[in-house]
Amino acid sequence: MTSPSPEPSPSPRIAPRELAIVAFVALVFLFVVRAGPLSLPYFWDEADVYVAGARWLADHDMNPTPGHFPDDWSRGHPPLLYVLASIAFRVFGPGPTVGHALMVPFAWLSLVATYGLARERHGRAVAVAATAMLATTPLSLTMGAFLLPEMPLTALTAAALWALHRKNVLAAALLGVAMVWIKETGIFTAGAIGVGVLISRAQTGTLRERASLRELGLATLPLWALAAFFLWQRASAGYFVFPHHQGLLAERHFELASLLTAVPSLFLWHARWALTAAALVAATRLSRLEARFFGDVELASLALALFNVVFFAQMFWLERYALPAHPGLLVTLTALIARALETTSAPSLRRWALPLVAGFITLGGLAGAYRGAPDEAPELTFDYADVMRSHAAVATSLERRREALGGDPLVVGVWPLTVELRDPVLGFTQRPFRTLHVDHLADHPEQRPDVVVVDPSSHNRERLRALARELGLVPLDTVEEGNAPTLEILGRP
Repeated sequence: MTSPSPEPSPSPRIAPRELAIVAFVALVFLFVVRAGPLSLPYFWDEADVYVAGARWLADHDMNPTPGHFPDDWSRGHPPLLYVLASIAFRVFGPGPTVGHALMVPFAWLSLVATYGLARERHGRAVAVAATAMLATTPLSLTMGAFLLPEMPLTALTAAALWALHRKNVLAAALLGVAMVWIKETGIFTAGAIGVGVLISRAQTGTLRERASLRELGLATLPLWALAAFFLWQRASAGYFVFPHHQGLLAERHFELASLLTAVPSLFLWHARWALTAAALVAATRLSRLEARFFGDVELASLALALFNVVFFAQMFWLERYALPAHPGLLVTLTALIARALETTSAPSLRRWALPLVAGFITLGGLAGAYRGAPDEAPELTFDYADVMRSHAAVATSLERRREALGGDPLVVGVWPLTVELRDPVLGFTQRPFRTLHVDHLADHPEQRPDVVVVDPSSHNRERLRALARELGLVPLDTVEEGNAPTLEILGRP
């Protein structure tokens, strides 16, 4: 009887020609399958936080030191993404094309590294299936278009797992350092890689060997890098963790059901339930085999998913936060199915089962990207482009009526429209408008609104309509763009 293998049997390193073909196809895909051009306006958090912060650095002294870099824009996050964007803004300007072009290399790397990892570890069939499913995941498609940290974290996670597969723990650790200096949640990937190394070396009985101890020491580098940032923040700004983040942790009370917070987007959405179900069936079959499937990469991928499930059971949650867990999870579940299929005696099942599952999920992802559910956040699908076009149409409508509205009208509405109308750099308007969020109207009793814009998807919609009635405003225009909510513009007659 042969002894269990501690790792999946890897394929040879990917040939340069194959890697070049994959890189080219990935780049073409990213420019063809998207909601619009790079010049689409900045959206939501990228407009109000990351673009604003990077512009502040570019316009000032490029010094991201906590306490000097305003909290309103840094939000207590590590500064690396802000610094990268601010350099681009200084050289090329802060327009949407520049900010969105900065994300293209990361979106491209996420696909190329996922393919390379899966190809070398599990073969071409797994690589094609896993990369296709990642490429067509709606969240991957949208985050690749936004100046936000999630796509850089996803790309560096895929690259770090690939480095781990190649036994280059130093490279994986350095990528982890970059991740934690982009956003604190990058520590999940670094910690997961450490867990993968620890368990796999324990399984093989090599944990106490000098090489394994060196690898574990290297794996802690991102932890020290994050600790250094927190100490820097404490010394410069007076706190270890941004007070707002402390409040978010305290506000959400843990319940058992909270453990399901991150599960749907990771395991179920956009037909991914089929992959999860097939992987569970495959796991029951492999449990009876001698060959051990879970090596350091697979253990790290599962640990990363688990860390997201546990952390976001307590912390404020947006679906994009767990995107970095997708590449490793897709590769692991796909490979699990492929390994189980190798044991079946049915040739047609071996040949077609994996392509059918991957094709079903790929089509489900594309369908979900192009048509979001009515109650889904726009950033999760291509609906975000319709929302941005509708906001730009509001600006165009108001610009046509600017003189009739007094030349400098005060527009009351809700975020993010109130930010978008104020700043032409964001790509929505040629000239700025004065705006107030309806929540802040009471702070400015001397201000008399000239326009109210009602977003029917906002919980403030009735409040805004009541305000318009109180001011004697009349309907001026309605804006309809694709799947975006129909916006109502009310102003002085």
